[in-house]
Parts: sequence; C-alpha cells; structure tokens
Amino acid sequence: MYLLLLKFLGTLSGNCDLLVEKLAFSNRRNRRKAGRLMTALGLAEKGFHIAPRLSPLIKGDDGLLRRRGLGASSLKQEKPEPKKGFLQKLREKFKNKRIHHEEATWQGLEQLEKRVLLSASNGSEILQDDSTSTVIDVPLQPQESSEDVKSDSILETVEALSLNSLAIINWDVQDPQTMINGLPIGTAHVILDGDRDGVQQIAEILANYSDLDAVHIFSHGQAGSISLGNTTLSTENYFLYDSELESWGNALSEDGDILFYGCDVAGNEAGVNFLGELAALTGADVAASDDITGKDGDWVLEVESGEIDTNEIVIEPFNFSLTPVAGNNFRPMGELIDSTATSTISINNIFNNDSDTDTSHAFWLTSGTTGTETRISAYGTLEINRATGFVLYTLNNTNPTINGLDVGQRINDVFFYTITDGAVTDSARIRIRINGRNDSPVGVDDTASITELMDDSSTNSVSGGDILANDSDPEGHDFNLTTTGTTTMVGLYGTIEIKESDGTYKYFLDNNIAAVNELGTASAPLFDTFTYFITDTSIPGSPGGTGNIIITINGINDSPTAVSNTETITELVDDLSPGVISYTASAGLLSDDIDPEDNLSVKASSTGTQTSDYGTVNINSDGSYSYTLNNTSTKVQKLTSGSTVTDEFDYTITDSSNSDSAQVRIVIKGKEDSPIAVDDAASITELFDSTAINSVNGSDILANDSDPEENSFSLTSGTAGTTTFAATYGTFYIYRSDGTFKYDLNNANATVNALNTGDTLTDTFAYVITDSNTNTGMGNIIVTINGVNDTPTFVDDSATITELVDSTATSTISVTATSGMLANDSDPEDNLSVKNPGPSSGNYGNLTVNIDGSYSYILDNTNTTVNALGTATTLTETFTYTITDGAFSDTTVLKIYINGANDSPAPVNDTSSITELVDSTATNTVLQNSALAFTDPESDTPLTVIAGDIGDHTGSFGTLTLNANGSYSYNLDDANATVNAL
Repeated sequence: MYLLLLKFLGTLSGNCDLLVEKLAFSNRRNRRKAGRLMTALGLAEKGFHIAPRLSPLIKGDDGLLRRRGLGASSLKQEKPEPKKGFLQKLREKFKNKRIHHEEATWQGLEQLEKRVLLSASNGSEILQDDSTSTVIDVPLQPQESSEDVKSDSILETVEALSLNSLAIINWDVQDPQTMINGLPIGTAHVILDGDRDGVQQIAEILANYSDLDAVHIFSHGQAGSISLGNTTLSTENYFLYDSELESWGNALSEDGDILFYGCDVAGNEAGVNFLGELAALTGADVAASDDITGKDGDWVLEVESGEIDTNEIVIEPFNFSLTPVAGNNFRPMGELIDSTATSTISINNIFNNDSDTDTSHAFWLTSGTTGTETRISAYGTLEINRATGFVLYTLNNTNPTINGLDVGQRINDVFFYTITDGAVTDSARIRIRINGRNDSPVGVDDTASITELMDDSSTNSVSGGDILANDSDPEGHDFNLTTTGTTTMVGLYGTIEIKESDGTYKYFLDNNIAAVNELGTASAPLFDTFTYFITDTSIPGSPGGTGNIIITINGINDSPTAVSNTETITELVDDLSPGVISYTASAGLLSDDIDPEDNLSVKASSTGTQTSDYGTVNINSDGSYSYTLNNTSTKVQKLTSGSTVTDEFDYTITDSSNSDSAQVRIVIKGKEDSPIAVDDAASITELFDSTAINSVNGSDILANDSDPEENSFSLTSGTAGTTTFAATYGTFYIYRSDGTFKYDLNNANATVNALNTGDTLTDTFAYVITDSNTNTGMGNIIVTINGVNDTPTFVDDSATITELVDSTATSTISVTATSGMLANDSDPEDNLSVKNPGPSSGNYGNLTVNIDGSYSYILDNTNTTVNALGTATTLTETFTYTITDGAFSDTTVLKIYINGANDSPAPVNDTSSITELVDSTATNTVLQNSALAFTDPESDTPLTVIAGDIGDHTGSFGTLTLNANGSYSYNLDDANATVNAL
C-alpha cells in the first residue's frame, strides 16, 4: 500500500486544525509509522500504536474457525454495522477546532481502544488521482509560535508514496473500468486472460513482484471456489496448484495479505476451510466474503484466516455483483509425447449438472439449439453439440505451453457457455485439465556459412560454437549429445566434425566438387545439412531429439579458362568464290571454354571482324563465329594437295569480372588447282562501204596466264604449227610456237556490215592450256569488232490515183512506213529516216510525208486539168524528198500518177421568145437553127439528142419540134384563151 505523508506548513504551536486528505494504514509497517507520526505531532501519547481490526472468526478447540462471540456450533452469518474509518473519526474530531500546538492532546482519543480498528473507507475524502505520488520528506519540528492557524492553511500539499499492493481483476468481471477507477491511488492492476489458467497467470504475474503488502483479487465466486481465468480455484482442485499457490506467497511481505472479492467464497464451512488451506499453501493471511459482494451486498470481507492488516477496497458506484455462474464441467487429459498430432476428450452432456430452479422451465444454449458451436483457444478446440450437450475437445499438441508440461504438471483450458430459459441467462465453464508428460529435448538448427575458394580446388573450413546452446528441453531437463568423442559425418559438399565434449564443430568444404566450383557471386547458395541427436539425461530411457547443423555455402566468381578452338577448311578447286564455315553459340568458341559459374561471353574488344592473309573471322559475343576463306588469295592458291596452313585469331572471354584469352585456329587444306588462263583481247574496225577482209594481230596469249602452284604449262594443242579456227565473223590463226595470233574480219558478213558507229560485236576463240601435272585450264581470245557508218542506197518511189467520176470531191491515197518512201531504200545499219517531213503542194493535189517514210496524197478533182482527163489519159505529179541515216543524206523523188475517167456531159437550158397574133387565132412560129447548149468535160465526142426526145412536144400554149442535132421550132397557139387574153 501507499502511505500519504503530511507536510505541515506554518506554525504548529497551539491548537491547529488537522486536514487529512488520505491516510491509509494498510499493514503493520504503515501502522507503526502512523503511530510514531501521531506521537511526534502530539496527537497521541508515547507508546501509542494502531492495531488491525480483529478477525470476526476465532478458532475453536476442534480446530474449526467460528464467528467471534458465538457458540461453538453457531455459524450465524451477520452483516456487521459499517464502521467509521479512523481518518473519518480523526477529521470529525478536529473539524473547525483550534488547538494550541504546544498543549496538543487528542481529546477523545482515550475513548478509543489502544487497539484502534481502521476501516478501508473509500469516502469522499479519498483523493481521486491516478498519478503516481512522490515521496516527500516531512519536517515535523513544532513551532514555538502561539498563533492559531486554520486547518485549511496548515496542510499545503499531500503527496503520495507508491502503495505496495496489487489488484487482480478476472476477465469476466462486468464493468472493469469502474472497478479500476475505484482502486486506491497508485494501486497497480492486472486483468486476467480468459483463455488461460488464472492460477498460473497470477503465479506468472506475481513472479515480477516482491514484498507486496496485499493482493486484491476480484472475481465471481461461490462457496468454496472463485473463478480465475479459464479455471475455477476451489476446494476440489486447490491441491493441484500447490506449486503455483506457494509461488504466490513468495511475492508477499512477511505480513502480506490476499483478499478475495467474490460472492460467498467463505459462505459455508467448506469455504472457510478453503481459506485456511489457501493460507497454508501461500503462507499469507487470507480474507474473503461470506455473502454477496458488490451490488446488493457490500465490500466487507467477513471471514479471515490469519491477521489481516489490509483494509478492504470499496468500489462505489458498482452496479454488478460478483455472483457465481452455472454448473461447471471438468475433464482431465494428457498431452502427447513428442507429437504435433491432436488428441481428443469428450463430455457426454454439459447440461447434466446445470439446472433451473423453476423445474417447469427448460433451458438451452443462448447460441441456439441446433448445430455445433466451436470455440478455439491457445491449447485446443472445443466443439459443443447444441442439441445434446455433447462436447468434444481436441488438444493442440503443437502449443509450446502444452509441450512444456512435465510429468506431474498440468494446465487448464477453460471455455464459457451461457444457458437461458428464455427469460434469465446464466454462464458456466467447461474446464479441460491437461496433464504433462516428458517430451524429447528440442534441437534448434545451428547455422554457419562458408565461401568457396577462388580458383582453388583445395579444402577450407568454418568452425561453430556449442550446438546445444540454443537447444532446449520442453520440461527444462538436462540433455546432451548421444555420441561421445568426435563424430565425423560426410555431407554433400564437405565433411563435419562434432565434439561431444563441448558441442563445437568444424566443417571442411570440398572445393573440388563441381557444384561448389560452379557457384557464382550471385548464385543461390548451397546447403549442407547434418543431423545430430540429443538425449534427455534426467530420466533414464527418455526419448531423444534431433537438431541440424546447416552450412550455407556461398559462391565466388572463379576465373574462366579459355580453350583454343581448331577447325578445318579446304580451299576450293578452280573456284575463287569464298569458302565459309560457321558455328552457332552451342558449338562456338565458348562451348569448350570453362567457367564454373557458366556465364561467359566474348569480350567486346574481341568481337567483330578480323582479317588475315588467308581469310576473315567474324566473332559474336555469345561465342558463335564464322570464317570466310579467301580463295582469291595468292597464298591460298599456292597451297598444293596435302599441304596445310593455319590461320590464327586471338579472342578474350570474360565472366564480367575475370577474363582469359585463347585462339581460334583455322587449318586450311590445299588442293591442286588447274592453271589459270586469262582472256586475251584485241579489237578491229569494219571497212567503210567495203566487203573486203581486214586483219588484227595479237601477242603471246600465254603471257598473262599462270599456274597457282607455279607449275609449268603450255597450249594443249602443242607448241608448233598453226591452229586455224573459223569464228562467227572472221577467222582466228593461233601460232603455237610463240602463242601469237591473227584475226581476219569478214566485212561481207551482213551482221558486220550492219554495224554503225559505236556498235560492236565480239568474236571469241577458246584455247586450252595444260600444266606439268596434266591439269588444264581454258582461256579465250576475244576480238571486239567496232562498227562504222556505211553509206545508204536510195530508190525513187511512185504511186497511182484515179480521178473521181462526175465529182468535185477529193480523193486520197495513204501509204504506211513499211511500203512508204524508205521501204525500197537500204542502209547497212538500218537507221534511215526522211530528213524533211511535212506537207507539200503539187499541181493537182497535196502531199504529206512523215519521218518514217509513210505519206498521203490528196487529189484535187475540181482541177480542170484533172477533170478533163479521159479514160485513156494520165497526169504525173512529182515531189522531191531527202532521206538520211544520220550521217549521210541523198535526194530522191516520189511520182504520183493520176489516171483519168469519162465524166457525164452537162446540158444548159435554152430560151426563145414569140409574140401572139393580134386579133387572130392562127398559129405563128419561132425557129432556132442552132443546136441546144450542152457541155462535155472531155469535148472529144459530138453530142446528139437521144432518139426518144426527137420530134414534137405539146406544151400548154403551143408545140415544140426538136431535131437530132439539137435545132428546134415552136408553134404558138393564138387560139388559146390564155394566150388571147394576154
């Protein structure tokens, strides 16, 4: 508990008012301090002391506790009158009184017994402050002044020392915050976990305390039991918690008290004895209530076992009582040894020990009447069949707390359930007691790491400390390795030695193992695992456990090893095209190079193209490459059959950190090539306007020929005489003795003659040479024939047209190019054209000439001369034109012959006049002796009247007589009325 010391300011002479905010006399030590303080203040005589409240129980001759003042057989339960606390009495005594300090006597103090009973009154005078008070030394020298001081000025400050007590509240207490708020200032508090054994929890909590004056425990109770966590501490099981209860007492001071605030905990003889047993196990003074605690009751703990120095805590207001709950169920079970499997236990019907005072009412779980209700705790799983009350509990043997239970140890798993009859509810617990067994010790894996050696296949090592240091035994038993001396084990990548004497070990890594050597800096590590065995030594024949030593092997980037590559290629025979060999990455330069980490590439400086006298290599970063043999190289061509030469190129490989160099070697195999005959050339120009033969001479055709292997060679046809060859456009003459030649051009050849300036022809003669190894080669003598523009040949052209009969329209003749002016002309080069095309006007018509020699002529039939042509007559129209081949031109003519035709004659109307006779009806006559007026275009035949028209012709006013020669007469009919009317 905490003691509030008083600090008095001002004069303490004479009488004074004493204002006490709070003074808690909770145990013997504080009572003694308070007594000495009151004596020093002059409020009590020397030797004054404060005694604890007397216990209402007294032990009889039979050893049983009975209420003080009652008979031996009487256990009448009375509720004592509330007592005023000592501080309250002290305040009332001095309120508004003046006391001269030097004459201070505590009037009325003699009315109190020298053993003053202190109350734990929690009235309004209690300072409601949750802050932790600080100890302040109080000077208590009385002042000599006789000045009186009022009580409210005497006490300036009241500061608290930490009270040495602890309040423990069960998890199911309603409105715990109100209870916490009602605790005395500085009283620490803890709320129990409803899923764990409360007795054990309190033991764990109190293990952190010492020299406590009091422990206040608030929970639901009933006669002989109190709920703690998920279990109930009662007369039936307290002996199972002997070790835990004993540990409770270790946290208390010599006069420490344990106070149980729960309804009816000491409500019968069994409850009273329950307190006695708890006092015996804890070594503490124990108090509890024998009636209702909280609402509808009080906070007085009527029954004590031992001398209680601590005042009860009164929680006001608090609207709940700490009443008991429905009937509980209990089942014991044992954990499995060295097993993480589950084990089960069942209760047939949890309703069997529940009841309803009104027997006519049925009751059921508040969660329902069908299906299964499942609860899960840290220790296991509880399943309740709502209809039958059947319970199945499955223990979680993986829980470390369960595993840690030793033989003889136990733990409780408690579950709450609530029943109702439709109007009222009540709760009960199902408690599973879990008994411990001896489990095997647990080996915890030990680890170490080691890095492979770089470019080294020898062995390196790593050492480790005691492998047992982090191992444990669930029950805390001693254990050691099952082996003795030094144990050697061979792993995947190395060997380990373990010393039994101190548990140390040493691991030797074999760097010669491929998997180790292949590790890179960024590679996933390798693991070498070794299992060791440990044995519980405290119990003979107890099971053993295992642990692992796991060695992590880290890689390092080893240097790569480049291996030279050698490939073969054969030169081509009589072929100067390139020879190529190619290799993909899988068969390339890196395929036989070595890097333990397998991440090689060709260094950038080595990639690309490298050229030698024999060929070119192209290297890619992935090691693929190609080699192109230069068969045109003189050095390659000089290789004979059976001879070889090696073409070497350097390259460097890298794994991004380290590098190495090697060569790619190409072995070139030679072949016997044929001699090489190089073509010889000459040129000649055709003769101008001539069909004669002209010639050209050439030098030694072998002068530019060669043999790749430098063997001797000559014409295959021999070395004497002349070879004559009639070619396409002329004749070749090869003089074998010196290799010279002559070519005669045949200018009479139409193709040659047709050559124009700038045109060429070639005439070829193939010759064969043979070397000393009888290999042959072929060359050509190629003569180029240059053209010349020969003079064209021109021929006159003519065409015929006939005039139209009785028509003045035009008539036309048209001639195409194939039949035109150039059709009968000739030019060796065949490129003639009309030099002056266009229209031309003639005497009888118009001519239009085109450049390709086509033309058209239009005859003018209105022309008198043309019209006068008779059937047997003709006219001739002549036009002159020029043709050219681009270099030479000449003039020629086009004659148009116009044939005549017999046109019809054209009659001309004739007229005469006659005068009627006056007053006469006789006829009169007009005579025309000349012929009728007719014209004829040809005028070559006399015109006559056709026979049918000769004779008389009667008209309207007279008669016409027509003669054969065209002469006529007209007789007027003067008797005609019309004529007479004139």
